[in-house]
Amino acid sequence: MEKIKTFQQHELNRIRKNWSDSGLAFEKLGRSSNIADYSDREINEMLLGVYKDSKHLMVDEGYFIDLTQARRCSCILVDVSYSRRIKPAPNSVLSLQDIRNFYIEDYFIETEEAFSNRYKHKITG
Repeated sequence: MEKIKTFQQHELNRIRKNWSDSGLAFEKLGRSSNIADYSDREINEMLLGVYKDSKHLMVDEGYFIDLTQARRCSCILVDVSYSRRIKPAPNSVLSLQDIRNFYIEDYFIETEEAFSNRYKHKITG
């Protein structure tokens, strides 16, 4: 089941009425230059920086990357929590089945081509 942040209906209606002030790039990256051609879900995705038709994603720095150029995704592991049934000794080796949760800080997409002079793009949002 997929989950994305959803905007309220009055926000979507405001964007449909004043699309030129919305900051959306649907005319350049979408399938149509008419905002009425998009469903509420598609407008939600565009507000979050996702343009499925052209396979573009807005990264944290505010520019778009072409996801067809993506070659790797990575993240920063901050911490792990262990299963309650074990008490790990210092410098001991634990198996993956003993780990309860992984705590992640940032997510990145690495591309084959440079976008905005970078190959590694932060997508934490």
